[in-house]
Amino acid sequence: MGPYINKTYRSWLASTIAITLVYSGVGAGIVAASAKKEIPHNAPAVATKSAATNVSTSATQSPESARSGGQTSDAQLSKASSRAFESFRSPAFELATWLRAPFWYEVVQWSGSGISGMSDGLGTHAQYRFPASLVVNSEGHLIVADSRNHRLRSIDQSGQTKTIAGAFIEEASSAQPQGGWHDGDATSSLLNEPSGLAADGQGHLYVADSGNHVIRKLSKDGKMTTIAGDGLAGWKDGAGKEAQFNYPRAVTISADGTLYVADTLNHVIRMVDNNGQVTTLNARSKRIVEYVPGAISAAGDYRDGKLSEALFNEPSALAWDKQGRLLVSDTGNNRIRAIDLSAGTVETIAGAAPKYASNALYAEGSYKDGSALTASFNHPAGLAVTQEGGIVVADRWNHSIRYIMNGQVYTIAGKGSQDGKWNGLASEARFHEPVAVAVLPNGSIAVADGFNNAIRLLYRYELPVDLKHAPPKEAAMVYNRQVAGQDAAPFKDKETLLISLRGMEHITQFRTVWTPERQEARLIMGETSYLLRAGHTDVQKIEQGRQTSLTLSAAPVIRDGRLFVPAPFFTEQLGFDIRWLPEQRALIVRDKLHVRYTNRQSLATSNNP
Repeated sequence: MGPYINKTYRSWLASTIAITLVYSGVGAGIVAASAKKEIPHNAPAVATKSAATNVSTSATQSPESARSGGQTSDAQLSKASSRAFESFRSPAFELATWLRAPFWYEVVQWSGSGISGMSDGLGTHAQYRFPASLVVNSEGHLIVADSRNHRLRSIDQSGQTKTIAGAFIEEASSAQPQGGWHDGDATSSLLNEPSGLAADGQGHLYVADSGNHVIRKLSKDGKMTTIAGDGLAGWKDGAGKEAQFNYPRAVTISADGTLYVADTLNHVIRMVDNNGQVTTLNARSKRIVEYVPGAISAAGDYRDGKLSEALFNEPSALAWDKQGRLLVSDTGNNRIRAIDLSAGTVETIAGAAPKYASNALYAEGSYKDGSALTASFNHPAGLAVTQEGGIVVADRWNHSIRYIMNGQVYTIAGKGSQDGKWNGLASEARFHEPVAVAVLPNGSIAVADGFNNAIRLLYRYELPVDLKHAPPKEAAMVYNRQVAGQDAAPFKDKETLLISLRGMEHITQFRTVWTPERQEARLIMGETSYLLRAGHTDVQKIEQGRQTSLTLSAAPVIRDGRLFVPAPFFTEQLGFDIRWLPEQRALIVRDKLHVRYTNRQSLATSNNP
């Protein structure tokens, strides 16, 4: 979670997570307590800033930050925040705007409670068991291969989830869903760990039914059929159901209707033409490893060059890039490859050269951003291509979402190899084995977060639609995506942005006690309190009876009957991300973690800044 959020704050934040914050208006309530009083709304309100640091509220440096030696000033933040915000026209992920202002991107939980189970419903009322693949169908709905429920699910633009294929069979010994193989009506059909999806323009879906070792088709009229594979694990080319696959995990369709399959445990790419003929496109690996003493297995290998001679190691995802190449997530080699079907060649476009330990099934994985061919992945899985041509990668064992564009690899969500289950700013979010990604019609990125049993969204923050311009001397106060009212506008003292404590009190619901004769205020949150004084940079912090001292880089100031404090106090001590948009006269206060939204539909459909 980071050093800026202490244990008490985490408890307080968790306890308020479901509260809808409403601005309480202007009203002065004074409670006598000897010389101390609850701060009236026309009195100063307090806050602080941590000593030796200039404010830097994003985990990734902007170009301005890099030029200033790694520190980001309040002036730079205000300028970058406003400019980057204005440059956005949709929730879409765009590299240029992310590079300039990554702090505007967030991760939210769109569908799934996070608890392994099976239920339809709106948003987090739905349940999944390891969602493994995503595709957007011709109606703009997100289709989910819910692998361990052995079903296909559909999420509409409002976030409503419903089951569209697969019946329930319970395993007697475990009461868990049991896979099967049965064609027919979608609702009575049986699947077994579906792990790959594709959609054509006519409303049909194609399924890599991994546990059944077959490729299925769900027609737009709700009929499930098997189009390739005999149901036995093996390798065999041939016509339709005479062919054999071994745990195929991905399928995609070309413009002419040809299907391409990542036949994962055969370590090959297969083609299913319009006549149902199955053909293997690349060479089969001959590598055999003794992965534990006494146990041997066929394993994949690595080779670029001619497609007919190329080697893969457990390819697990496919996508088309803007040049018409077939992209392959070569999972066991920790590389992203591209097949030029017209030239019959394979090349690596991202990932360092694979290194194999003795008798290792997979190349060694790691984590590194930077130049594409020296960057590192760890079991990369799902692929998607954005509107601008960038490649989104679900880097499974790094628990991160990566982005490939212009010969560089970036981490756009997640924290390296740290797993978790947190929503919030993209740089602070945590995933647990993300295995699939899809770009929604509005350009936001859906993520199948496997072991978190949820569908998450990565997208650019949008101002509330009901935000109105504040009067000249005031600012609109926005908490996450809710307008919380208006208060005195922030101002800059040299390079430090100072914020009205009263406005922050309304937004966050912490409590402040004002002692007028000393011009000091105590900010209270659960068992933690801060004592702040106008004109002084020293702050006393008391947490569970233990007192420590902090030093602010600028002193709180009384102005127009309010106490203004440096913005970094709230970012560093209380864990908020704070952005001042001068053109909109709006102060945006967001939780770095636990971002809350009340309008789910806007996440998937909105295009308004």
